[in-house]
Amino acid sequence: PWLGTIAITAFLAFCSWLNIYCKGVIILKPKRLLAVLLTLILTCSFVASASAASCGEYVDWTWKNGTSSLSVQLFPSAYDFYDNIYAVYQSWNDISSEVSIDGFTYYADGTNQNKDIQIVGAALTGTTLANTGIYSKNTLGVYTPQGFWSYTGKVSKAVITIDTSGRFGGQTDTWERKTIIHELGHALALDHPSCTNRAIMHKTSSSYVSSSMQSHDRDCLIEKWGE
Repeated sequence: PWLGTIAITAFLAFCSWLNIYCKGVIILKPKRLLAVLLTLILTCSFVASASAASCGEYVDWTWKNGTSSLSVQLFPSAYDFYDNIYAVYQSWNDISSEVSIDGFTYYADGTNQNKDIQIVGAALTGTTLANTGIYSKNTLGVYTPQGFWSYTGKVSKAVITIDTSGRFGGQTDTWERKTIIHELGHALALDHPSCTNRAIMHKTSSSYVSSSMQSHDRDCLIEKWGE
């Protein structure tokens, strides 16, 4: 909104400078009309560029082995939500050529296959529906939890924990799937937007949250990982 205000102010200031406003009627000679139109076009281009550039709602860490062939493992503790998880686990594919979640595995005995993105279930506190944690791995193969927002290194694993106390399961299928896509977005280093664009990556409590992926979500993924 403030960018629009700047654009309008700049345009009116330019009109005033040309002394073309008279008794509520804009009087323009051809050369001045061309100048005004060019100014308006350039101003609108600036606003559009600034809006696009502000989409960078992502964190600094990256995946150690890249994002072109990530895999998901569902654990028995989250099996109740198998159908909705399986339905959307590839939702972030076909947006960036650098991002693809290809594999999905489930073992009833809970055998850990050390897949990139692991989905588990647990009773979470407060109003949390799900959360995502990230882990680095050292040369000995030991995983260490890292701060989602503060870490700037290489990530080897992301763990999505879904609430099993009743909050997550109390949603409709649409919003269960929305929550899963949202957490997968976090696993791809996307953050909660601070803008007013509609987006699935907004917090559930935000009035701008969407139950489906929006262009802002796609733009941020591309800005983070490339086209």
